[in-house]
Amino acid sequence: MKMNLDKVYERYGAEGREAAEALCSLVKPAVVDWLASLWDGKRGAFYYATSSAQNDEFFPDSESTQQAIGLLRLLGLFGSEDELPDTMKKKLGDFALSMQDPDGYFYHPQWKALMLSDPERFSSRRGRDFGQCLWLIRRVAKTEPKYPTALDNLKKQREGGAVSGAANIPEHLSSKEAFLKYLEEMNINKGSYAKGHRLSSQAAQISAAGLADVCIEFLASKQNKENGTWEEQVDINSINGVTKIGTAITSLGGRIPNATLAFKSAISVALVTDKGGAVTAPYNPLWTIMQMMNGFRDGNMTEEYEACRKQLFDNGVGLMRAAYEKLSKYYYEPEGAFHYNWYDGASTSQGVPVSLGLHEGDVNATSMAIDTIFRIFDLLELEVGKPFDREDGKKFLEKIGE
Repeated sequence: MKMNLDKVYERYGAEGREAAEALCSLVKPAVVDWLASLWDGKRGAFYYATSSAQNDEFFPDSESTQQAIGLLRLLGLFGSEDELPDTMKKKLGDFALSMQDPDGYFYHPQWKALMLSDPERFSSRRGRDFGQCLWLIRRVAKTEPKYPTALDNLKKQREGGAVSGAANIPEHLSSKEAFLKYLEEMNINKGSYAKGHRLSSQAAQISAAGLADVCIEFLASKQNKENGTWEEQVDINSINGVTKIGTAITSLGGRIPNATLAFKSAISVALVTDKGGAVTAPYNPLWTIMQMMNGFRDGNMTEEYEACRKQLFDNGVGLMRAAYEKLSKYYYEPEGAFHYNWYDGASTSQGVPVSLGLHEGDVNATSMAIDTIFRIFDLLELEVGKPFDREDGKKFLEKIGE
């Protein structure tokens, strides 16, 4: 491993170095071999978990693929997706293109019938698949979709243009009135995590429909002005809600209101050592903290930024220790990976089947867990380097035959 913890020791001494070493011990070479085993060179994508790759009822998916590429970058094997071989990038793009439907969305063949049978139930899955496939097509493969996308269709409708008869315009995005009804019926102040997630997954579509300001204003009006969350209590559930609602607001071009309150609530939850019910317990509070710090910086809120930065630095050792305590409960040693639930892997993702749900690692959880480790160092402005390098990246490509 190539990480250097000297900066941690300089600021926090032996106890800080010990906490950082514990965190870094959760990143092992086995994770790279495990990721390699999930690549399907024929289909041009990654599977969700080992049981997915080993059972014919499952197929690779766009989310696992985007997250796997992100992991390779986060671990230091590649600087960006641009460094992948051209042949591999084409496979990735073709994989995504094969799933585009004339209605403007992308559907995995294993889930399409299920998703079309209940569009509202699977709106998050549809939105995430859309964004991931478009990223693979445009950002990775540097090509364009076959048909007008859902965003193209929503923009045309907003502007009063002719929309293809095949286009799928979600009812709740068809007008301001329909969207406000959708938001009111959502009851965002109860179970804010799942509901905020539904909105953040559709953020690009909401913007394309011209409803971004409507959504931002509505969400701001529903925030708890005493704790910065969208619920009464400050705990992992309400901070999970801030993570998703905050993502929706910032993706729509807005700024999270009462950010200092939200920051204080988030750091109090980040310091809790209880493992929680899912790997989001260590991940989401830190994501929320990052959102608030970015908002302070982008908004030139110097006083707020410096005060929260000091609070972060003062709690550095506690944050590292708490993250290790939580993450270690999700660690699966044989694969060097992490599972979504503390007791085993998740058999579904966004409501659709992705694996057998065995005691094994999965790409979604591993992406969040390793991101958590490096996010702590980033938030604390501690340069520790990467555990792998470009030579490891070359070996990875050889292993997967690319």
